[in-house]
Amino acid sequence: MQRNPLWPYELAEALGSIAISFANYEFVFAHLVGFAENLDKEILYKEVLTLSPSEKLKRLRLKSAGKTDEVSKLYSALCDRFEVILEERNRYIHAYWYRSQERSGEFVFVDIHGRKDKLSKETHTCTVRDVMVVSTACHVQLNNLQALRSCTETAPFFAYYLPPDALPISSGVLRKVPHDHRKQS
Repeated sequence: MQRNPLWPYELAEALGSIAISFANYEFVFAHLVGFAENLDKEILYKEVLTLSPSEKLKRLRLKSAGKTDEVSKLYSALCDRFEVILEERNRYIHAYWYRSQERSGEFVFVDIHGRKDKLSKETHTCTVRDVMVVSTACHVQLNNLQALRSCTETAPFFAYYLPPDALPISSGVLRKVPHDHRKQS
């Protein structure tokens, strides 16, 4: 294995696609948490959007824990799917990458996972296509949220989800936007 400081464009593009696709998926999932908890949008933006993906997942799981009604089953299934995508995303995004010397189209990555007190490392081989599958899975799961339309209790989610044109500034103190000195006036 040889460390590759200049990543091939295709690998960088695939990893970037995962990051962007998951960010979109996580944004919608955060709205689902807010909808399930019946939160005001301002609270959603201040509290839920700033949480880590695993914290958002925990909050929605709490809403469906121990319940067997249709809505709880739907939330539980959506949580299961989100958790799988989150693990796959973390596996690729937080890995150490190398180019495989044996096969030109393959990469080796070191996957470090677990909790702070119990981290483990695994070495895997993959192709750019394998990485792109995770990005595609994010889009598929966003599309699967259409299942919320089938239940009368969750169908209003799509009206709740509508993002605002602008977010309110929480304090009256204006913040300075840093000047980009690279641009010529």
